[in-house]
Amino acid sequence: MPARVFPQGPMLAGAPLLAVAPAPQIPDDPVLFSAGPSRSSEASVCRILCYGDSLTAGFFSEGQYFEPYGRTLVEQIGATGRSCEVHICGLNGLTAAEMASGMCGTLVDVCGIHWKGLARVLQEDGPFDLAIIMAGTNDLPNVVTTGALSQNLRCLHNICHEHGVPTLALAPPPIPKQSALWEMDRQLLVRRLDAELTALRCTVACLDPGEIVHAANASLWDADGLHFSQLGSRMLGLGLAQVAMNLACATPGEPDITSAAARYAWTPISKGQLLTKCIASPCLQRHHVHDSRSSRSRGHHGLKSDQGHHGSALTCRRQWKVDPSFGSTSRLIKSF
Repeated sequence: MPARVFPQGPMLAGAPLLAVAPAPQIPDDPVLFSAGPSRSSEASVCRILCYGDSLTAGFFSEGQYFEPYGRTLVEQIGATGRSCEVHICGLNGLTAAEMASGMCGTLVDVCGIHWKGLARVLQEDGPFDLAIIMAGTNDLPNVVTTGALSQNLRCLHNICHEHGVPTLALAPPPIPKQSALWEMDRQLLVRRLDAELTALRCTVACLDPGEIVHAANASLWDADGLHFSQLGSRMLGLGLAQVAMNLACATPGEPDITSAAARYAWTPISKGQLLTKCIASPCLQRHHVHDSRSSRSRGHHGLKSDQGHHGSALTCRRQWKVDPSFGSTSRLIKSF
């Protein structure tokens, strides 16, 4: 195909100047799913950010398909009659250190998919009622890195808090394929995160995903022994639905998850769909992937600011009253 010629003004002597059409911009936006009834006002929409690595992306089948837990999460919240948006950034293969150092730019994961850094998502696609952060699996495997990992995760949570967004921390889950030493490192990390992250004013809880997606249940894990299976990601979304509604929705409720896995037989998202950020297959007709930029002018609903802009002292308006039923690492009774 010949190069497109753009007007250049007066021609110089010699051969004409040719300008090649600029390459199309590669999208780096979050993948957005929405569910629930039509909204009478943007302020009534529960907006949740899921940020993390391949476990957040829902990587399975060697990265040819994806099942993000956020898709089940938004469907469950929408099924209760609440309007909800879930924005998903799953940076396959990236460490928490890379996410922290690149939070103000664009990051390219091991699948070649472009994603906004966390600070850009908060600034350009917010505000959010809750951010769920699951990172750190790629930073292990030894205890030497645990201290640095904890510090990088604190950095990710702190940038959310600076934008007035409370956070829910998900520790790296158990991985059936890994060694006993790796599991010991993981348990050490879970304890450290529970102590350090929940000490932050706007980190509402630190959960171990292994309490929802059990390592002993082979059907919940991909053949590689490292990632959730499609069912495993769905189960994580189901398990987090009640927690997320109580933390992020103005009127908490209880999702009906008893038969959800059987009700929703979704086709997984392909790698090509994630590369283009075009999720438009027929199985997703209940979810509307759209541009959230129109909502950026809204204030931080669910939050109040002492000074009126991000970066200032922000406090959370909502009083969390959640039954700590997920286990010893769940501290969902934090009040602000």
